[in-house]
Amino acid sequence: MIDIVEELKIKLTAVRQHLQLLARPDISERSFDGVYAVRDEGDEVITGALCYRTGVSGPDVAILGGIHMNEMSGVYALLKFHTRWLNGARPKSGNIYVATGKIERALEFIDTVMAAENISPDLWSAFHATHDHFNYNRIPFDILTKEISNDFERHALQIVRYILKPSKGRILDLHNTSTNAAPMVTMFMQDGETPAMVIERINATGVTEDFPIQDFIVWKPGPYNGVESIRSIVDAETGNLPILVENGGGANPASFDAADLHTQIWLKNVTGMEPEGEVTGSQSASFERNYYVETNALYHPDVKPEDYSQLGQETLKAAKKDTFVLMRDLRSARAMTGWSDKARQALHKLEEKNYSSSRLDNFEPINRGDLLGIGLNSGLELRSPGDGVVMMIGASTVVVPENRETYANIGIKFKSDSLNA
Repeated sequence: MIDIVEELKIKLTAVRQHLQLLARPDISERSFDGVYAVRDEGDEVITGALCYRTGVSGPDVAILGGIHMNEMSGVYALLKFHTRWLNGARPKSGNIYVATGKIERALEFIDTVMAAENISPDLWSAFHATHDHFNYNRIPFDILTKEISNDFERHALQIVRYILKPSKGRILDLHNTSTNAAPMVTMFMQDGETPAMVIERINATGVTEDFPIQDFIVWKPGPYNGVESIRSIVDAETGNLPILVENGGGANPASFDAADLHTQIWLKNVTGMEPEGEVTGSQSASFERNYYVETNALYHPDVKPEDYSQLGQETLKAAKKDTFVLMRDLRSARAMTGWSDKARQALHKLEEKNYSSSRLDNFEPINRGDLLGIGLNSGLELRSPGDGVVMMIGASTVVVPENRETYANIGIKFKSDSLNA
């Protein structure tokens, strides 16, 4: 019986091979029936993207896998879909677009994991959500109209215009949590909606029928809450909306199988593509839980969560100048290099209080005012805006390069009487 690390490395080996295929989609379209590179208006190949064409008029759909380059379960699902396509398992009509993140960085991450004897959270988090990979969560909201200034924005524009927009909201976005959490679905609120309206809308579409999901998160609109660009692609006429699935802990090979499972269920519901064997889950996807989780991305103590909906890009940029080290372990933080004098003074004050933040793990309770992080340069403290639970906290004991922010998402649980608020 193979252990988890060995199983993970076996899956990553397969993922590596598929990433190399995605890196050269112009070659794949000459090799596989119905598989084509995705090209822009200048006939330029969009790296990391493929289009699977049935040749029969029907709906376009999009699947994003590995947009964060250390979340490889989504690429594994793309690989499994690709294999089934070649074996003749296809929808009866329409086109399926797939896209991944920056392949060079993903391959670097895989090489790092393959060389490691132990898979530690620090190794995983060292590759977390950096600026030098494609990540739609960082796409400017006005990407379709703004003046493009760099390669990242050009790639983002290509992905939105030629992959996401044609799907008219039929988008499956596959991710991992940073700890070994159960799979969950993220739903996107539109302006003026309540969580109850979102739940009604997602149930009405049927796209998550039979999903083995127990938890869900509702994102509120805001200029930098991670969903603005994809949220704008919701199709009001049909009710189609993007679905983001967190498939479980990134270092757990079970999350790779979960991503494949969710992809098969979603394709069955959206395109009628027959799955491989039995794929119905043990949990109904009719979301009737008596609470929802609202997440707030917190970057700076001078910016209150309720202010995010009012922030312009310049204000937001100014608020993110410092790098916040999230306080999982005070001893690890003390051992870090690169702290400014102000930050060291702040750490010393915490030490005097015998502060321990070892409980800052995913889905653990947190109280209003609890410390989340401390500015590497400024020593400013980042604190929870209210009572709630920690959600997908991104933390590393490694000092990241200058101008890369470390952030925390704090989930606040609301009871059923707040669902309509």
